[in-house]
Amino acid sequence: NQYFRFFGIVSQQDPMDVLIMQELFEKIKPNLIIETGTLCGGGALLFAHLLALYGIPNAKVLTFDIVRHKFCDKNREINAFAHPLWAKYEAEGRLEAHILPLDTPGGRDRMRDMVRPHASSASAVFITEDSAHERTMVINNFLALHEFVTVGSYYLIQDTRLDRDCEDARLTKTPDYRNYKKPHKPYCRWYINNGPAAAMRILRSHEAFRANFLIDRSVEKYILTQHPGGWCKRTV
Repeated sequence: NQYFRFFGIVSQQDPMDVLIMQELFEKIKPNLIIETGTLCGGGALLFAHLLALYGIPNAKVLTFDIVRHKFCDKNREINAFAHPLWAKYEAEGRLEAHILPLDTPGGRDRMRDMVRPHASSASAVFITEDSAHERTMVINNFLALHEFVTVGSYYLIQDTRLDRDCEDARLTKTPDYRNYKKPHKPYCRWYINNGPAAAMRILRSHEAFRANFLIDRSVEKYILTQHPGGWCKRTV
Protein backbone atom coordinates (compact mmCIF):
# COMPACT_ATOMS: atom_id res chain seq x y z
CA ASN A 1 0.00 0.00 0.00
CA GLN A 2 0.95 3.66 0.03
CA TYR A 3 2.19 3.84 3.61
CA PHE A 4 5.80 4.56 4.58
CA ARG A 5 7.51 1.48 6.02
CA PHE A 6 10.21 1.34 8.67
CA PHE A 7 12.08 -1.99 8.97
CA GLY A 8 9.21 -3.53 7.01
CA ILE A 9 6.54 -2.14 9.36
CA VAL A 10 3.96 0.44 8.29
CA SER A 11 4.62 3.49 10.48
CA GLN A 12 1.67 5.57 9.24
CA GLN A 13 3.98 8.58 9.34
CA ASP A 14 4.60 10.66 6.23
CA PRO A 15 8.27 10.33 5.18
CA MET A 16 8.60 14.11 4.88
CA ASP A 17 7.36 14.51 8.44
CA VAL A 18 9.76 11.80 9.59
CA LEU A 19 12.52 13.86 7.98
CA ILE A 20 11.40 16.92 9.95
CA MET A 21 11.09 14.96 13.20
CA GLN A 22 14.51 13.35 12.97
CA GLU A 23 16.05 16.78 12.43
CA LEU A 24 14.23 18.08 15.50
CA PHE A 25 15.24 15.03 17.56
CA GLU A 26 18.90 15.55 16.66
CA LYS A 27 18.65 19.18 17.73
CA ILE A 28 16.49 18.78 20.84
CA LYS A 29 17.77 15.35 21.89
CA PRO A 30 14.57 14.39 23.71
CA ASN A 31 14.92 11.65 26.29
CA LEU A 32 11.16 11.36 26.57
CA ILE A 33 8.66 11.19 23.73
CA ILE A 34 4.97 10.95 24.58
CA GLU A 35 2.60 9.72 21.87
CA THR A 36 -1.19 9.65 22.03
CA GLY A 37 -2.64 7.27 19.47
CA THR A 38 -0.52 4.11 19.31
CA LEU A 39 -2.67 2.27 16.76
CA CYS A 40 -0.43 -0.63 15.65
CA GLY A 41 2.77 0.79 17.12
CA GLY A 42 4.63 1.75 13.95
CA GLY A 43 5.17 5.37 14.97
CA ALA A 44 6.29 4.53 18.51
CA LEU A 45 8.75 1.94 17.21
CA LEU A 46 10.17 4.47 14.75
CA PHE A 47 10.59 7.08 17.49
CA ALA A 48 12.29 4.62 19.85
CA HIS A 49 14.71 3.54 17.13
CA LEU A 50 15.62 7.12 16.22
CA LEU A 51 16.39 7.90 19.86
CA ALA A 52 18.53 4.76 20.05
CA LEU A 53 20.41 5.75 16.88
CA TYR A 54 21.17 9.16 18.35
CA GLY A 55 22.55 7.48 21.46
CA ILE A 56 20.42 9.57 23.82
CA PRO A 57 20.93 8.17 27.35
CA ASN A 58 17.89 6.81 29.18
CA ALA A 59 15.59 7.78 26.31
CA LYS A 60 12.04 6.45 26.47
CA VAL A 61 8.87 6.49 24.36
CA LEU A 62 5.54 6.37 26.20
CA THR A 63 2.62 5.66 23.88
CA PHE A 64 -1.07 5.63 24.81
CA ASP A 65 -4.26 4.47 23.12
CA ILE A 66 -7.82 3.71 24.16
CA VAL A 67 -7.78 0.13 22.85
CA ARG A 68 -5.51 -2.54 21.41
CA HIS A 69 -6.76 -2.66 17.85
CA LYS A 70 -7.50 -6.26 16.84
CA PHE A 71 -6.79 -5.69 13.15
CA CYS A 72 -3.13 -5.05 14.00
CA ASP A 73 -2.63 -8.72 14.84
CA LYS A 74 -4.04 -9.82 11.50
CA ASN A 75 -1.44 -8.13 9.29
CA ARG A 76 2.30 -8.63 9.80
CA GLU A 77 3.13 -5.45 7.87
CA ILE A 78 1.33 -3.17 10.31
CA ASN A 79 1.88 -5.03 13.60
CA ALA A 80 4.88 -3.32 15.20
CA PHE A 81 4.19 -5.11 18.48
CA ALA A 82 5.41 -8.36 16.91
CA HIS A 83 8.63 -6.86 15.52
CA PRO A 84 11.87 -7.98 17.25
CA LEU A 85 12.86 -4.34 17.80
CA TRP A 86 9.70 -3.76 19.83
CA ALA A 87 10.63 -6.57 22.22
CA LYS A 88 14.21 -5.29 22.39
CA TYR A 89 13.30 -1.70 23.23
CA GLU A 90 10.59 -2.80 25.64
CA ALA A 91 13.05 -5.02 27.50
CA GLU A 92 15.57 -2.16 27.63
CA GLY A 93 12.96 0.19 29.09
CA ARG A 94 13.01 2.39 26.00
CA LEU A 95 9.40 1.77 24.97
CA GLU A 96 6.13 1.43 26.88
CA ALA A 97 2.61 1.08 25.49
CA HIS A 98 -0.45 1.68 27.65
CA ILE A 99 -4.20 1.30 27.15
CA LEU A 100 -6.30 3.95 28.91
CA PRO A 101 -9.74 5.52 28.34
CA LEU A 102 -8.27 8.76 26.99
CA ASP A 103 -11.72 9.92 25.93
CA THR A 104 -12.65 10.35 29.62
CA PRO A 105 -11.36 12.79 32.26
CA GLY A 106 -10.32 9.90 34.49
CA GLY A 107 -8.32 8.29 31.68
CA ARG A 108 -6.52 11.53 30.93
CA ASP A 109 -5.76 12.00 34.63
CA ARG A 110 -4.24 8.52 34.77
CA MET A 111 -2.18 9.25 31.66
CA ARG A 112 -0.88 12.46 33.23
CA ASP A 113 -0.02 10.62 36.46
CA MET A 114 1.90 7.99 34.49
CA VAL A 115 3.80 10.60 32.50
CA ARG A 116 4.71 12.87 35.40
CA PRO A 117 7.50 10.82 37.04
CA HIS A 118 9.18 10.23 33.68
CA ALA A 119 8.87 13.88 32.67
CA SER A 120 10.22 15.11 36.00
CA SER A 121 13.54 13.40 35.34
CA ALA A 122 13.71 14.12 31.59
CA SER A 123 15.85 16.93 30.23
CA ALA A 124 13.84 17.28 27.00
CA VAL A 125 10.25 16.14 26.31
CA PHE A 126 8.58 15.96 22.88
CA ILE A 127 4.85 15.18 22.57
CA THR A 128 3.00 14.01 19.48
CA GLU A 129 -0.81 14.05 19.40
CA ASP A 130 -1.93 11.37 16.93
CA SER A 131 -5.11 10.00 18.48
CA ALA A 132 -8.62 10.19 17.03
CA HIS A 133 -7.97 13.68 15.53
CA GLU A 134 -11.36 14.84 16.78
CA ARG A 135 -11.45 18.46 17.95
CA THR A 136 -12.50 17.93 21.56
CA MET A 137 -10.07 15.05 22.15
CA VAL A 138 -7.17 16.98 20.63
CA ILE A 139 -7.90 19.95 22.91
CA ASN A 140 -8.36 17.81 26.02
CA ASN A 141 -5.13 15.89 25.42
CA PHE A 142 -3.25 19.15 24.95
CA LEU A 143 -4.61 20.58 28.18
CA ALA A 144 -3.69 17.35 29.99
CA LEU A 145 -0.12 17.08 28.70
CA HIS A 146 1.21 20.43 27.48
CA GLU A 147 2.90 21.26 30.80
CA PHE A 148 5.37 18.41 30.24
CA VAL A 149 6.84 19.83 27.02
CA THR A 150 10.22 21.40 27.78
CA VAL A 151 11.24 24.84 26.53
CA GLY A 152 12.59 24.59 22.99
CA SER A 153 10.78 21.32 22.30
CA TYR A 154 7.45 20.70 20.57
CA TYR A 155 3.88 19.58 21.02
CA LEU A 156 3.01 18.24 17.57
CA ILE A 157 -0.67 18.11 16.63
CA GLN A 158 -0.76 15.68 13.74
CA ASP A 159 -2.88 15.58 10.60
CA THR A 160 -4.18 19.15 10.58
CA ARG A 161 -4.57 18.70 6.82
CA LEU A 162 -7.63 16.48 7.42
CA ASP A 163 -9.96 19.44 7.93
CA ARG A 164 -8.83 21.02 4.67
CA ASP A 165 -9.04 17.77 2.71
CA CYS A 166 -12.57 17.19 3.94
CA GLU A 167 -13.66 20.76 3.24
CA ASP A 168 -12.27 20.38 -0.29
CA ALA A 169 -14.25 17.15 -0.64
CA ARG A 170 -17.41 18.98 0.37
CA LEU A 171 -16.82 21.91 -1.99
CA THR A 172 -16.02 19.64 -4.92
CA LYS A 173 -18.94 17.36 -4.04
CA THR A 174 -16.80 14.28 -3.75
CA PRO A 175 -19.26 11.35 -3.49
CA ASP A 176 -19.99 9.96 -0.04
CA TYR A 177 -17.87 12.50 1.82
CA ARG A 178 -20.22 12.20 4.80
CA ASN A 179 -20.90 8.47 4.59
CA TYR A 180 -17.78 6.56 3.78
CA LYS A 181 -17.93 4.06 0.95
CA LYS A 182 -14.62 2.97 -0.51
CA PRO A 183 -12.61 4.42 -2.17
CA HIS A 184 -13.84 7.89 -1.14
CA LYS A 185 -12.85 10.03 1.84
CA PRO A 186 -13.08 7.89 5.00
CA TYR A 187 -12.99 10.58 7.67
CA CYS A 188 -14.98 13.53 6.42
CA ARG A 189 -18.15 12.68 8.32
CA TRP A 190 -16.11 13.51 11.43
CA TYR A 191 -13.58 16.17 10.53
CA ILE A 192 -15.33 19.07 8.80
CA ASN A 193 -15.05 21.85 11.42
CA ASN A 194 -14.24 19.13 13.93
CA GLY A 195 -10.67 18.02 13.23
CA PRO A 196 -7.15 18.90 14.38
CA ALA A 197 -7.09 22.23 12.53
CA ALA A 198 -10.36 23.21 14.19
CA ALA A 199 -8.77 22.29 17.53
CA MET A 200 -5.78 24.48 16.70
CA ARG A 201 -8.02 27.46 16.00
CA ILE A 202 -9.44 27.14 19.51
CA LEU A 203 -6.12 26.40 21.21
CA ARG A 204 -4.46 29.46 19.72
CA SER A 205 -6.74 31.64 21.85
CA HIS A 206 -6.37 29.49 24.99
CA GLU A 207 -4.19 30.97 27.74
CA ALA A 208 -2.26 27.71 28.17
CA PHE A 209 -1.18 27.92 24.52
CA ARG A 210 -0.70 31.69 24.15
CA ALA A 211 1.45 31.94 27.27
CA ASN A 212 3.79 29.06 26.41
CA PHE A 213 3.72 28.09 22.72
CA LEU A 214 4.00 29.43 19.21
CA ILE A 215 3.26 27.77 15.89
CA ASP A 216 6.65 27.19 14.29
CA ARG A 217 6.21 27.35 10.52
CA SER A 218 9.99 27.34 9.98
CA VAL A 219 10.10 23.57 10.41
CA GLU A 220 7.79 23.26 7.38
CA LYS A 221 10.66 24.29 5.12
CA TYR A 222 10.18 21.22 2.92
CA ILE A 223 6.63 22.45 2.17
CA LEU A 224 5.11 18.96 2.25
CA THR A 225 3.72 18.06 5.68
CA GLN A 226 0.61 16.34 6.96
CA HIS A 227 0.60 18.72 9.93
CA PRO A 228 0.57 22.32 8.61
CA GLY A 229 0.34 24.73 11.51
CA GLY A 230 0.53 21.84 13.99
CA TRP A 231 4.20 22.15 15.01
CA CYS A 232 3.82 23.94 18.36
CA LYS A 233 7.09 25.04 19.93
CA ARG A 234 7.33 25.77 23.61
CA THR A 235 8.99 29.14 24.19
CA VAL A 236 8.46 29.75 27.93
